Amino acid sequence: MEDTSLRVSRPTSYSSTAAVDGTIDFQRLIAQLEQADTNLCIPALKQILDIVLNEPGSQELVLQHKLIQVLNKFIQNMESNESYALSSTILHLIGVRGSDQDKTILAYAATEPLIVMIHV
Repeated sequence: MEDTSLRVSRPTSYSSTAAVDGTIDFQRLIAQLEQADTNLCIPALKQILDIVLNEPGSQELVLQHKLIQVLNKFIQNMESNESYALSSTILHLIGVRGSDQDKTILAYAATEPLIVMIHV
């Protein structure tokens, strides 16, 4: 029986973003996104989507490298449908995962004073 899938299982056409020490080269990806050539932008967006989906702790890297401002450029420019779809998906994932962290931080900030009041 054959396994059918909408996603074709093939090797990725882009190179790995991990450096020798396991860090992600966001500077190179951002430089590719700032180019006018869509042949560089689409693979970079695919790599960033893969990082946001699969790498734990990618939220901090995204905020550290100010990637949201770069991705907003593709949201405003709807010439390339693929780059618009990829960048909006990345921004949605960042927003969803970020809101979970924000809720946890807000819950901790609200409960910590109550716990201090109970113990005093």
